[in-house]
Amino acid sequence: MPVASEILQTIADGDLEKAFALANVYVASEMPGRKAELATIEGNFSVCKGEYIKNKISFDEYARKAAFANDALCQMLAPATEKGPTLQSGYHALTCNRESQTAHFEQLFLKRRAAGEQIQFYYLYGGRYQSHESLSKRLAQERGGMRRGLALSATARVSASSVLFDICEDLECSKLEFITRFCESFNINPNAFSDLKSKRLDFILQESSVLRGLQTTEFAHCYIEVSDWDNQLVPTLAQWFVEEFCACPMPENSPTFLFFFGVNYRETDERTPHEIEVALRNANHTVGLPELTMIEEEHLEDWIRYYSKPLGLVNNSARDALLDDLLVKIRAKQQSSPRKLVPGKEQLLHMDDVEMELKRVIDVKNE
Repeated sequence: MPVASEILQTIADGDLEKAFALANVYVASEMPGRKAELATIEGNFSVCKGEYIKNKISFDEYARKAAFANDALCQMLAPATEKGPTLQSGYHALTCNRESQTAHFEQLFLKRRAAGEQIQFYYLYGGRYQSHESLSKRLAQERGGMRRGLALSATARVSASSVLFDICEDLECSKLEFITRFCESFNINPNAFSDLKSKRLDFILQESSVLRGLQTTEFAHCYIEVSDWDNQLVPTLAQWFVEEFCACPMPENSPTFLFFFGVNYRETDERTPHEIEVALRNANHTVGLPELTMIEEEHLEDWIRYYSKPLGLVNNSARDALLDDLLVKIRAKQQSSPRKLVPGKEQLLHMDDVEMELKRVIDVKNE
């Protein structure tokens, strides 16, 4: 018979249907009084999945409802693990909203992994203050076994790095500059190698102290920030990176590489996201996740409600007090910079500011 921790790990692995199958066996034996509750959670999930398959609801709506089912199942089973989640600012502060992006990524990742793709490429694009890199870290950590609300530690190591993707008119110069910065981001001294332009991803794996020792079940995460979007140069250089730099034989025991290209722009910019979507339609190996946009107050309220127990919030008054305090601080940050003011979106929140405050709350709680 499955145990609660096994079911929670199955949820963390992204297989919600298998988790429900295991949960039915477990609850029938260990928690018979909650069979009806489990049936309701599973029934709601089955209905929303059926509606999505029949194109009656969008993927975003499906992702939101699937996340609710995921959370409800976690909350039902988590007490049986005998310990609640310990909040970590480097992960849990990054888990506000973004259900659509995480669901898309999970679906794509599992499909690509089943196809044997050891190196995967994704685009994260959205407003200037929407925490692209933080989302990439969250997605990688969840592949490593982390899951919001669960008393799980990472089951696989995740090595994280970031690099700036500067582009100039001279593509050959851009390639060399990128390889140089790529080496530096993985703790490799580029000046120690005279033939740097010929180096590829296998060289990075071999020489990097950051990646050394990672196995096939582990992950190498890299966030690649595109400094300035150009609808001709960026896709061309990205294609070189995917089809040449990363297209080299890799050792059998190599980790899974997760590359995220991050593009940000002003919230009022409608041209750039359109150009990115056009470029992605023509890309062979890179997939874009849904655009990152500002979030609503209710998303922050949902985060507080979800983590109310580990935060020690005993009732609605305590939760509301924290929400009010956070909103005051977040709105003060947004109003302090004219660049953060977006006409018509005054009630929405920038994820950068939200995450900074959530990290503060968690760090204070953990002192």
